[in-house]
Amino acid sequence: MSVARRWRVMHLLYNTLIILALPALPVYFGYRWLRGKSREGWAERMGYLPVFTGEHPIWVHAVSAGEAVAAEAVVRALRERLPDVPILYTAGTPEGRATARKRMGSLLTHVAYAPHDLPWAVARAMDRVRPRLYLLVESDLWPNLLQAAAVRGVPAMLANGYISERTLRRGRLVPALYRWIFGNLCSICVQTEAVRRRALALHAVPERVCVVGNVKYDQATAPLTDEQASRWRALFRLRPDEPVLVAGSTHPGEEEKVLAAYSAMRASGIAPRLILAPRHPQRAEEVETLVRHAGFACVRRSHLGEGDGPAPEPDAVILLDTMGELAGVFSLATVVFLGGSLVPVGGHDILQPLIAGKPVLLGPYTHRQREIVEDALDAGVVWVVTTPQELARRSLELMKDAGSGDGYAANAVSFVSGRRGASQRCAEEAARLLGEMQPLRTHGVGKAVGKS
Repeated sequence: MSVARRWRVMHLLYNTLIILALPALPVYFGYRWLRGKSREGWAERMGYLPVFTGEHPIWVHAVSAGEAVAAEAVVRALRERLPDVPILYTAGTPEGRATARKRMGSLLTHVAYAPHDLPWAVARAMDRVRPRLYLLVESDLWPNLLQAAAVRGVPAMLANGYISERTLRRGRLVPALYRWIFGNLCSICVQTEAVRRRALALHAVPERVCVVGNVKYDQATAPLTDEQASRWRALFRLRPDEPVLVAGSTHPGEEEKVLAAYSAMRASGIAPRLILAPRHPQRAEEVETLVRHAGFACVRRSHLGEGDGPAPEPDAVILLDTMGELAGVFSLATVVFLGGSLVPVGGHDILQPLIAGKPVLLGPYTHRQREIVEDALDAGVVWVVTTPQELARRSLELMKDAGSGDGYAANAVSFVSGRRGASQRCAEEAARLLGEMQPLRTHGVGKAVGKS
């Protein structure tokens, strides 16, 4: 059976299953509605995306808030290369849509919800948008949408591609489906060699898969300047030589462990200051109660204003209950503990404290950042702890070593800066695809792409 015929068979089977499932869809969408999901953007989800009557846009898609953060670096790199090309951005969740608008609204022409992968919805969306390139970020691979792009001669590209072991296991159960999906991708830019091997195991075309690195390395922003850090230290009433433990992005069940470690550290004779930043600032009241029950004074960052609020007590725990300030506060740390890792959340971004040159401690649950954490462990710039006692002991060791001139800060910064450039490489690949397609558009050729 020819490749084109196999794709037609898969297209028929996939959409037959969708049609058979149609009676259940109202129940499914009703359930999501009751849970507060999928309540907005129904027209867009049915394919009624903005109509582009002028130049063909680049359509960038990332499903949720985490992928939107990754997409930002790619969008900025695209804007540098193609400053005048319209960019449509679609997301699958309200959080992803809001994050895109907040972080890169000035770079985008439109922000919308992605269409459901129903054949009529994706066909309507493609015909209204008429993109010159469909670029999806990380892993949200929808068969009908990719097929709709292919039959219209629109090149589709995966940027910052990630394929998990779980996806690989599932994909091996339906290999023909993944042959079809990957066959409709003209370029697959993946994060690591391990991801490349998984893509090939799912029958991606080898010539189309390239390892470009992880765009997360491009997202880490510069640390505070000495002057900015001095202002923060004055705001928090930190002494010039006072060691600081920053516990960032903590989740329920972790604050108690951090406070137990902090108590053990103070009992040892070293009295660091603790800056505690829960992942969700709306938990501030709950976390403040935990701090006070542990026997410590507590002051919220929001109560300090810009220095015009009440001064914190000399040994008070600083509760960072604001959004967008943690990245800067890492510059004040002697040691950083990153949450979401002592409880089975999967960890959070380690790169921001590393670019600030800070030693980073993590719990054992880092599966959401597996490849980056494994590389950082090999480089000796992060450490894993499993108990409050280990967190206290390792923090004290690192605080005693601080300023010893062992080159840790330089190694941490080099770990991040030496791995940058993935977003530019993705933009270069996008530009190459656009260059290859331009002769086809000029001569009105609309045959499908992505077949082999």
